[in-house]
Amino acid sequence: MIIKYYNILFFTVFLIYTTVFLFLTQKNPEFFPVSINYIAFGIFFLMTIYHSKLLVKVPKSMLMIVLIFFMFTVSVLYGPDKLMAVKQWISLFLLYYILLFIYAFLDVAYAKSILLSVLLISIVYIVLSVNFYNQNLDYQGMYIGLTGNRHNTSMIFGVFASIAIATMLLYQSKITYFIAIIAVMALQILIFLTWARIGFFVELIFLLFMIPYFLTAIRYKYLKYSFIVVGIIIATLAFFYLRQFYMIEEYINNAIERGTTGRTSIDTALFNWQAQNGWLLFALGFGIGSLEHYAYLSDLFIRDTNNITGIIFVIGMIGFLLYFLLFLQLMIILKNNIKNKESYVFASLALSIFLVPSETSWQNFNYFTTVFMYICITLAIKYDKFKGTHI
Repeated sequence: MIIKYYNILFFTVFLIYTTVFLFLTQKNPEFFPVSINYIAFGIFFLMTIYHSKLLVKVPKSMLMIVLIFFMFTVSVLYGPDKLMAVKQWISLFLLYYILLFIYAFLDVAYAKSILLSVLLISIVYIVLSVNFYNQNLDYQGMYIGLTGNRHNTSMIFGVFASIAIATMLLYQSKITYFIAIIAVMALQILIFLTWARIGFFVELIFLLFMIPYFLTAIRYKYLKYSFIVVGIIIATLAFFYLRQFYMIEEYINNAIERGTTGRTSIDTALFNWQAQNGWLLFALGFGIGSLEHYAYLSDLFIRDTNNITGIIFVIGMIGFLLYFLLFLQLMIILKNNIKNKESYVFASLALSIFLVPSETSWQNFNYFTTVFMYICITLAIKYDKFKGTHI
């Protein structure tokens, strides 16, 4: 009985967090006195702390998550800005607690319901994005969306599209197919209007990892509508894009000119600073919160560095090694769970965010896409039929 109560509680808290984050606090971060994850996940922690002793014994399959949490925690001791370090660590701790809870208690039905609920939320998000389109253009006429930042908007759209496709695969009902197809098609147009390619990159990674599953599904006569649905999506998008080919050509040229991340100067500044401070800080990093402390190293927004540079700067090569091992664990989960739909889909969703080259999505612990990525990682590990680190 208590397990069912906890499942309902977590599902409710996650919906509140997601809704408030997406619709209220992105453009207005000071809407609440503290970040919404402090409030939502903090309440969840207080309401479940009585049984938190059940989470103390961590399974081997969660070892990489535990070690990453430990590395960030230790880095608080030597971080240059203790206040910033503690603020970020609290977000990390609440997320870590949530992940342990998910692994220990969350039923597969509620895990799938998370995807369905985000799909429905994305429909509302799409409607509002279209309705307020003219009010959300920057000085160049590019669409910045409800986040106030076209790159963040594009990434959220890409995550929404991947979730829509994943929901189709997990539910396989006509109404789910209909809603998801409409959402995916609308999201492609919205991503294009942002002129930020990160959303397309998220979708591409997800679909590339899903190809082996699609092929296996057809071979074993599962998901008989998979290729039909994907075909409809591709045909619709092709029709839209071919009608505006000159815009596509300009978009591609701009993307090439910006390079792979568009923020190489930030990466170079961080790397050079780390190289100047000796091998120990290269191995351990400058500690959690150090990106904000050393923001003066670049004229650009320091968080626009890529994940690898950002993680090495904060928790060093040791931290990067742990994330690399986590990546290998997810890849092995994909290899071993080609017929295990839940684990395979959640691992693919996690990797679609994990492998985004720009942004610091590995350590934005209060941000929706980062929270969702770690939840998907945990669910992929939880439903892995082999239940081991594999490393």
